[in-house]
Amino acid sequence: DESLRVTAGKLQNALVRVVEGAPAEAGSGVGATVVQKACVYSPRVSGVIAGQSIAVTSEDAFLHNVHTFAGSASIFNKGQPAPGTFVKEAADFEVGGKPIENGPITFKCDVHPWMISTVVVNPNRHFAVTGTDGTAALTLPPGTYGVEAWHETLGAKKASLTVVAGQPAALAIAFP
Repeated sequence: DESLRVTAGKLQNALVRVVEGAPAEAGSGVGATVVQKACVYSPRVSGVIAGQSIAVTSEDAFLHNVHTFAGSASIFNKGQPAPGTFVKEAADFEVGGKPIENGPITFKCDVHPWMISTVVVNPNRHFAVTGTDGTAALTLPPGTYGVEAWHETLGAKKASLTVVAGQPAALAIAFP
């Protein structure tokens, strides 16, 4: 189970992103690739800028399927019977006739139910996923930002960060 990875009190696979204070941008091209290998989706968590497409690659020589969700709403369900790659455009990720421009899209395999990956759509380029050391680095110009740490099991926590020119900035977000 990769849903909760903690090493020495440091949380892995949380997507840290700017949710306030940065201008929205239009993403283009493939922003993330979700890989099926040895019956595991990887990476566990990644991000894209709203408007970017997502590639799905299978390296396994047997059947998987790609079933995506926004919350409990099914987006699409596509079989992938052999190694190969397909790309879904941003417009393919919609709920209620509206494209997903902010928030998580969960990828699951109905054949192998332990296979899960999440791609978080963000309205700007300012996001990163925490590594095994529990840190994520963002490069931000001076200003004040609303920052969110999103985790598939623990939910989302928000905090404020002020960046001053020429000074390092750090922010600690703790989950219970």
